[in-house]
Order: sequence, then structure tokens, then C-alpha cells
Amino acid sequence: QRDLLSVSQQIPKNNKGAKLFERALGVGGGENLLYEWFKLGKKLPPMIRQIVKDAAKRVMIDLAKAKSSALIGSSEAGPLPQGSIRPYILGDDLDSIDIDESLDNILALGKSINDVVAEDFIVRKTVTGRRCVVFLIDISGSMHGVPLASASLAAAMLLMAFSRDELGVALFESSTHVLCEINDPIEIDEVVDEILELTARGGTQMSKAIEWAEKQFQQSVSQDKMFVMVTDAMINDINDSKKYLKAIADMGTTSVMILPGTAYGMGNIQNLLEVVQQQECILHIYKLNIQMLKIRELFSLE
Repeated sequence: QRDLLSVSQQIPKNNKGAKLFERALGVGGGENLLYEWFKLGKKLPPMIRQIVKDAAKRVMIDLAKAKSSALIGSSEAGPLPQGSIRPYILGDDLDSIDIDESLDNILALGKSINDVVAEDFIVRKTVTGRRCVVFLIDISGSMHGVPLASASLAAAMLLMAFSRDELGVALFESSTHVLCEINDPIEIDEVVDEILELTARGGTQMSKAIEWAEKQFQQSVSQDKMFVMVTDAMINDINDSKKYLKAIADMGTTSVMILPGTAYGMGNIQNLLEVVQQQECILHIYKLNIQMLKIRELFSLE
């Protein structure tokens, strides 16, 4: 699994060879298989390529199911905010009390047990109804190889987590390619299949994609809105993108940028942060470590 291309060239080009190759894919970590898939692209022989793709698809879906919850916070302090917290009010359901948050609050107040009052307990208020989540996935040339593998896995995990919400998904490079709009039915299995066929190409023209995202939010009737950008931020038209970002921010949208754990355009990130400061909206920026399947927050500006 460390060098799929050389192995595929050595095995017999028949059904017996294909079966041997399929069994060999069970050795090693799933993340490495995803790296190899996005690195090799269409260089594998057709029969072997389908076997690798099927295996990579199983790995991606399994990882998404297992890890998607780790990317979603249960409060505004979580990696991707979902819901909010507030003091307990008489009449609230006792099951809604967040024990960990309540203990932290009581300790922070320096109160003894005898001094604790009802308002010191913390209730978690979850998002009600559907939310509108719009994804933009960068497939430009600078995303070739490991960055595209990271972006694809992050997208699959998040799509799995938000599968019950209104979802809009588009890819962008020099052009914008829409996978689904918010009023379209979505099958996560089919989306993962499309994601596995992605190849990095073209430049990074983001403004048209963000304009599309703005229109998606305008069409949505959901009160809660989230905008997720999976990109290395090597954006060529950042100035043209700003007006659409501002319009999205004006809708009260929570914006999230997920960067691959390699090189990324820090100058453009600073540009985005300036937009956020002007609009007084929320932007979370994370770096994804695909090998550890964790994200580390770089900035969180509210």
C-alpha cells in the first residue's frame, strides 16, 4: 500500500492478480490509501484503479462516520459551533443542563456548594430545525496530492455530520462546478464517490463560487446558516471575493475555513479576517491534520 503503482505493475493482469491486490489493500492505514489514491490519480491500470477506488471509498465513508462528530462542537466553543449555552431559567428541562459547563461556571465564580443558585447552572440550547450549510471545496492546481486528500476527507466528514441539513456543495478552480444545491436531495455515498474522482487543476478563482454561495443562502428559509470553505487560501481574486463574503456575513452566517496541514496563503487569510472585523461576524479558521484526523484552530474571531 506504500507504492500502489509499482505493486500494480508487478501483479498478473488477470482475475487472480486482481484478487491478490484487493487482499493486499487490507494491510496498512486507511489514510495512506487515500494519499496514494489522490497522488496517483488515473495512472493505475483500469482494473486495479476500480479496486483502489472502491477501497478508498469504504475508508473515506468509515472515517467520516467515525470522526465527523469530532469536528462538530456541542457549544459555541466547539470546533464547528452547533447551538449555544445560557444560564438555567426556572422551568427549563433538567436534562438540558450541561454538567461540565455548569461545574466550570461554578468554579470560575469561586462559589461553595451552599452558595450555588439555579442561575449558576448552564443549559445547552441546541439548534432547532434545519440549518443551511454551503460548502466550497478548492480543487485548484495548488491542492494537488496530499492537500486534496485532506480537503476531500474533511469535506466527506462534514457532509456526513450535516447530512440532515440543507446542503449546497460546489467545487472551484478557474471555474465553479456545482455538485448539489440546497433544494436538491443529497446521497452522501454518491457525493463521496464524486469527491474520490476529483483532480487538482486550474487556477484559484473563488469570487464566482462565493457569489453562488451567497445565492444559496438567499434562497434558504433556514434561520441558522453556516459557510464552509475548504481551501489552501492561495486565492488569486481575493479582492473580487470580498463583496460576496461581506454579503454572506451580513446574513449572520457563521463562516468556517479549513486549511490542509501544509502550505496556505497567510496573506489572503489576513484579508478574510479584515472582512470579518468590518462586518462583526464570526469566522473560525482551522488547519486539518489528516494523519491524526484532528483539526487545530489557528484563529477564531468573533
